[in-house]
Amino acid sequence: MSPRPVTKISFDVRLVCVFLLILSTPHVAFGQDPSLGPIAAEFTTRGLEVVDNVWAKLPEPILHHVTSQEETQSKLNKLAGKDTWEQFARNSQVAPVSIRIEPIESDGKRVAHGIHTTFVVHVTLEQLRDRDLMESIFGKASNNPESPGLVLEELKPEDRLAAGIRETELKDHTLTYLKFMLLNRVEVEGVLVIERNQTEDSIYLCWLMDKRFKETTSYRNRYTRWDEDEFGKKRAGEPKPYGGCGGYLSVTRLDSPQGSVLIESHLILHEPDDWFGASNQLRSKLPITMQENARSFRRKLAKK
Repeated sequence: MSPRPVTKISFDVRLVCVFLLILSTPHVAFGQDPSLGPIAAEFTTRGLEVVDNVWAKLPEPILHHVTSQEETQSKLNKLAGKDTWEQFARNSQVAPVSIRIEPIESDGKRVAHGIHTTFVVHVTLEQLRDRDLMESIFGKASNNPESPGLVLEELKPEDRLAAGIRETELKDHTLTYLKFMLLNRVEVEGVLVIERNQTEDSIYLCWLMDKRFKETTSYRNRYTRWDEDEFGKKRAGEPKPYGGCGGYLSVTRLDSPQGSVLIESHLILHEPDDWFGASNQLRSKLPITMQENARSFRRKLAKK
């Protein structure tokens, strides 16, 4: 069987990376297929620039390059770890979530985290919206002003022009404003440039913060640390420039269990020293946060 072609489609909703794997079919290496776009190509070759001159590569999806059903099942069994594949892929909101967090260092100092999350959801590929997928990573929206959740807004033409970006420069990319809160302490916001590719059996979303949006634009890449005053009321500090955040999300239709998809997220997150005082607080809490985001995502889909 020859590989299916990758087809580019327009993207008018929300976020993150894309690229593919069709079970039991050989594929061109991710990052070497020009049809996947320049962001996807750079992620697994040069990588993503975390801080000045420090680059972090993202791994290829688990099932990339598989050439047989046996190899596919072997990789899925390895993903399941101490569980069987049937246990890992069961139709349950509390089914296992594989979470791996790796430090990214420069000169012996941690500057970022590589956050890798994989789990199974029992829905069809056609039922998933891009905004839903983003919530599986960053959490959902919240009406609580002291603990705001995810905000995703596609930039309007006038906002793009204000940053000096013409429509012809975007080509197959989309610009989306993102804001999310980490551990009720750090609020991160910025503009993402997004690539989206889809085939019959896969969706790939690739994204990173667009360096063209700085302090001179209405939408800015920055973070704000929240602290408590002497009365215990939360207050925002001074916003500071931010970058070094990006990743991809791949969604792949599974043959077994039928009616399910494998969701795989790879996120690079730069952590400035003043976020949590260079402690391990973020690293220690991230697994719990990512697991709850995945479970909340499953609960939401189960109501559809």
